[in-house]
Amino acid sequence: MLDNLDRDIRLEFMAWPKVRDRILAGWRTAVVAVGSTEQHGPHLPICTDELLGTALACGVARRLGDALVAPTVRPGFSPHHLAFPGTLTVGHDTLAAVIGDYCESLAAHGFTNIAVLCSHGGNSPTIRLACHAIQRRLPRVHVVPIYDLMQYATGDRPFFGREEGLHANLIETAWMLHLAPHLVDMSAAVDEDIGLGSASLKDAGVPLFHGSVAHLSASGVLGRPRGATAKLGAEVFERMVDLVADEVRSLIAWFENKPAASDRGDRKERI
Repeated sequence: MLDNLDRDIRLEFMAWPKVRDRILAGWRTAVVAVGSTEQHGPHLPICTDELLGTALACGVARRLGDALVAPTVRPGFSPHHLAFPGTLTVGHDTLAAVIGDYCESLAAHGFTNIAVLCSHGGNSPTIRLACHAIQRRLPRVHVVPIYDLMQYATGDRPFFGREEGLHANLIETAWMLHLAPHLVDMSAAVDEDIGLGSASLKDAGVPLFHGSVAHLSASGVLGRPRGATAKLGAEVFERMVDLVADEVRSLIAWFENKPAASDRGDRKERI
């Protein structure tokens, strides 16, 4: 499904004259996901975060209507998954530099809005700092980051956390059953509670990101994926795309209409 998804808006599938013509026609928004190349348990492919990010970026661009999709950035920051063969990782500085170079390249072609979507939780701190720096380097470009996808994965129940799972869990598996079922092996799926060793720990992210997923789970799964269905994945994914697109649209409008810093200072002095 994803191999043939939205070839008319994905930069890597377009010839440069078509990209130029879209930009000249007013398509000034680029959407780029920042994913990872890391293990997702015995049932999901290593490219899970990359595929989810690409599908999300394409969905957001479709809803915006005048946006193109840049290739998804990968690998990401994943040292906590290195105990599992196949995982690749880059450092914070490397990832931030790549994101910065991406944005500067897109800006050089005339894109004035760049939406940066985090499709791997481990990338979020790097994306946050990188986007702040990029915005200062490119003051005429609106850098619109989405740091935490799970706040947009709304439904009748929470999908991410100590009880629901943190990785290769029910919702990630459901998304992949919806988007790329041929890459999912549900016969290999296992449920593993998060083995923190102390029920008093409030922040599961500390042992997760400061150590290794292998210290918490023998399979690489943190959660209960075996109840996942493609139906659940489709419902939550489409709703998430709608919400992220609305957020990006609102933030672009805010950037375009916000008063200049000098204007705010002038008003304050007049008052």
